Amino acid sequence: MDEWRRIRLALIIILDGVLIASQQIHRPTLRYVQMLDDVDAFLEFPWGRESFLHTVRCMKPPKFEKGKTVDSPVDMLVLKLKQETFRLTGFPLALQLLSFRAIPMLLSKISAPLNDQTIMDLTESNLPNHPSIELDAVLQVEVNPSVSI
Repeated sequence: MDEWRRIRLALIIILDGVLIASQQIHRPTLRYVQMLDDVDAFLEFPWGRESFLHTVRCMKPPKFEKGKTVDSPVDMLVLKLKQETFRLTGFPLALQLLSFRAIPMLLSKISAPLNDQTIMDLTESNLPNHPSIELDAVLQVEVNPSVSI
């Protein structure tokens, strides 16, 4: 495989598999593949905005849902938030990082030890598991009087 083809393949994997992920099994989006005809234009495209819009779009309640009568979009959102699971697509890590920057106290609630190891330092083929932040920890931070948002 020639070098430019490998670069294009890597770009589409990063884009459709990380920045604008929408499926567990990654399938390239035809529009994005076609954009790779001009790699310079592809690299200049505002992918951060595209990823953000994709992520936010999946969080918005639909205007209607088949078979259910809901009085307002707010009621629909409340119903969706009461679900045990929620499929979030796009690049939600950016929202998490924004939360940590805006509310530094959240970082103290992560039980994983902080270290300076980067992905380049890993010797194993898998990423290490880190516990996620628990809902109770978020709620504790939310009611803390020293936190203002």
